[in-house]
Amino acid sequence: MLVSLVYQEWYSALSFLIAAGITVLAGGAAYTLCKDAPEPKRHHAMIVAALGWFATAVFGALPFVIVAYITPPAVLESFVPAGANYRSSLLNFRNPLHALFESMSGYTTTGLTMSVHEPSVG
Repeated sequence: MLVSLVYQEWYSALSFLIAAGITVLAGGAAYTLCKDAPEPKRHHAMIVAALGWFATAVFGALPFVIVAYITPPAVLESFVPAGANYRSSLLNFRNPLHALFESMSGYTTTGLTMSVHEPSVG
């Protein structure tokens, strides 16, 4: 978010703030619902780890989806050189599955991306 503020990309900073708000609300709801739950046992460890990774990827995907929808069209067009025969790769992240893949790839340092042309993301 700091980089988006430095470059005055307010739409990008807003996407991080919205995603942070959703994450905090979901975390608060989960805490409230589970605070009286019994202590987890050893056999729950794999489920907790898997759900933790999945939740991390889901909440990490939120900024991708949000910024793909709130970025002004003129800004999207500015990411693509004149005469290029492709659209901004940021539009790929309007598909939540692509955003989830990108998020999981980032957290696991897989190195794969859903971007067709990386410089056109922004």
